[in-house]
Amino acid sequence: MRARTLILAAVTGGLVAASATADERVMVNRDVTVEGETVRLGDIFAGVGNKASAPVTQAPEPGQRVRLDTDWLKKVARSYGLDWSPTSPNLDVEVTRATQTLGADVIRNAIADALDRQGVRGTYDLDLNNDRIGLELAASSPATVTVTKLSYRRERGRFTASVQAPASGEPEASATVSGSVVRQRTVPVPTQRISRGDRIRARDLRMVQRRQDRLPRGAVVSKDNLVGLEASRSLAQDRVVRRNDVQKPVLVTRNSAVTIELKTDSMRLTATGRALEDGARGEMVRVVNTMSKKTVSGQVVGAETVAVRP
Repeated sequence: MRARTLILAAVTGGLVAASATADERVMVNRDVTVEGETVRLGDIFAGVGNKASAPVTQAPEPGQRVRLDTDWLKKVARSYGLDWSPTSPNLDVEVTRATQTLGADVIRNAIADALDRQGVRGTYDLDLNNDRIGLELAASSPATVTVTKLSYRRERGRFTASVQAPASGEPEASATVSGSVVRQRTVPVPTQRISRGDRIRARDLRMVQRRQDRLPRGAVVSKDNLVGLEASRSLAQDRVVRRNDVQKPVLVTRNSAVTIELKTDSMRLTATGRALEDGARGEMVRVVNTMSKKTVSGQVVGAETVAVRP
């Protein structure tokens, strides 16, 4: 065991210390976690007074463990003059090197910075192929990541990045990360529920960012293309509106009484009719002349008004 070899070298070299303070009882810590590269006497034994900071062995690699057996503990205690002996022949200590894991969010930020340096602008999300990726390093190390190499295929929105942590100094962890750059788009969404048949006003909408790959088919992306229209179905708050969710305001309703209007340069004639279908401004609808019972088609030009051609 590496740790045992180190302490034997210390004993051979004459590292013998005085006993711990008389009124302190020396006890062993069975489970030890250290952050740095060195395991100290006070990590393993409690009650060693001012000798606690004395180094006794090298810590394991970050995230790794090492087991110190009874013989090793006895030799350390003897070399430092500690009044301690094991309570059982199988007594041992497990030393763990504390770690921190830098997850996907930290890695994304580093890749986003690298993409920015390559001139990738705008608002976008980074989708990693492995969203559970993590870089494990010592708890005492800076929680930073740097990109050492980046390949970005702009036409496909795909990237491959080599990352390492910490960002400076000797690297403790590295990985190759692949993923996609997903653009976002600004779209209008209702600020509150809009009922079917309600006219949409500018104050009923707000602009938000949405991932372009998650926009529904037929999404309305301009506020101007919604204001003044009528909801053809109930519109949920903060949900992207589709083209078939809205319609022009209905000015002529089916079975309602309408004015049939015939205009020429020299005259204007009107008659009363009944609409056979709903219609918005500019749409063609069929109406029945209530006097002649003749069905004609005309264009909706106003509320309950249909214009026909001569």
